[in-house]
Amino acid sequence: MKKLVQELCTRLAGGENVVMITVVARSGSAPRGAGARMLVGAQGRLGGTVGGGALEHEAERIALQALERGKCAVRELPVSCGGAAEPGMVCGGAVKLYVQYLRGGDETAVARAEEMIRLLDEGKEAWLVVTLTGEDGGCMETVSPQSDPARYAKLEELSGGCDFFEDETGQACYAERLNRGGTVYVFGGGHVSQELVPLLSHVGFQCVVLEDRAQFASPALFPDARRVMLTGFDRALDDICIGKRDYAVVMTRGHQYDLAVQRQLLRTDAGYIGVMGSRHKKEYIFGKLREEGFTDTDLARVVTPVGLTIGAETPAEVAVSVAAQLIQTRAARR
Repeated sequence: MKKLVQELCTRLAGGENVVMITVVARSGSAPRGAGARMLVGAQGRLGGTVGGGALEHEAERIALQALERGKCAVRELPVSCGGAAEPGMVCGGAVKLYVQYLRGGDETAVARAEEMIRLLDEGKEAWLVVTLTGEDGGCMETVSPQSDPARYAKLEELSGGCDFFEDETGQACYAERLNRGGTVYVFGGGHVSQELVPLLSHVGFQCVVLEDRAQFASPALFPDARRVMLTGFDRALDDICIGKRDYAVVMTRGHQYDLAVQRQLLRTDAGYIGVMGSRHKKEYIFGKLREEGFTDTDLARVVTPVGLTIGAETPAEVAVSVAAQLIQTRAARR
């Protein structure tokens, strides 16, 4: 999403009119769910995707029409087995699209896009709210606990990460959680971590890497990470706060370091705790944790060995299995 918003910001700041197509609802067998986006300029698609194929071709055509008219719209498109709106082949799916016209040079729109980029960079909790109807139709803004605590709390009551609601004036709005994947805290900066972080970044996770060796706590090794921290594993959580939407992946270089990190993580509300290692290692560390008073219920929170079972052997393959498990976990939360 960040890359798309950066492109939006650049185009608007340069005075170019653009259209953002957003999937705001899906039914049946449509390929992409709420939150999928595509940016379109006068020359056609600039980035993002709402599903590909005939559906995307039709969405692009609608966007070009919106550019000519200078107006926003809500459109619903059927999706067939072969694409969009092909007679006799409808599989029962449909998408509702918000066609958002954005005027080049609009300083308010540029400022709001820049604020989205900042929030995404910092991994801060916030909602993206788009007004679909009424006088404010086309307005896109962010709502964070800092900017508007009361409104943020109200949005938190919505069920799920993408939803419709009516504001106090009766206008239809669409709300989507920014940084919906939470932050992934990767403990250890070794070979698997170096393969994992770019994978996770590519599929929309914000990553923070923690390592106790200076040569492996280098931002140059993790250019896709939001932050790289040099810290001792026995105090790894001193300067971070892990919440229920966050993920922890433990892949340090030794049993004692894994034990130190797990001991701290089990005292947090982390939504996912995954630990790399063998079943023998699991038995050893779990035994130590039980001696310290942790219960079987506590230990059941730990996924170990981490990753889906795909026969992974190399660091790159292990990273794929871990990334796939995090994607699976994130999807189950929606």
